[in-house]
Amino acid sequence: MDVFIRRLPESVTRLDLIHFISSALKPHWTLFGMTLKPENIDCQILRVTDIDKQTVEYHGIAHFAKPNEAVAVIARLNGEFFKEKQMEVRKYFHRSPLRDRRQQTTSPLTAPEEEQRREERRRAGLLIEEFHAGATRAHGYSPQLHA
Repeated sequence: MDVFIRRLPESVTRLDLIHFISSALKPHWTLFGMTLKPENIDCQILRVTDIDKQTVEYHGIAHFAKPNEAVAVIARLNGEFFKEKQMEVRKYFHRSPLRDRRQQTTSPLTAPEEEQRREERRRAGLLIEEFHAGATRAHGYSPQLHA
């Protein structure tokens, strides 16, 4: 299960993000005994550049093998402050353009079956880069850059 950490501070490093996430998973006593710290945390930082607005955002994605660890991170870190900024932590949903129902219809829909959402809700013109060992690597395709 993956966890999405929205709008990270600009100065954050991967190591800072790992420490922030591991703070929610430190061993602590529960009603049923002591919980164990996870062996390792796999996370990445994405730099999202809006080409039209010339803005930059940073988001984090943490990967967990055990869903109960991901649920614990969401419960403990959502709303917490990280580098003087309140974080939004939630489950990450993998979306694919291949699963968009609006693109898969072969016959026109009748009025009761018509899709209420006619336009794409995702922002256009985004360039997504993954920070990897101090460098950035292109993660997505932006049609506006290649037009």
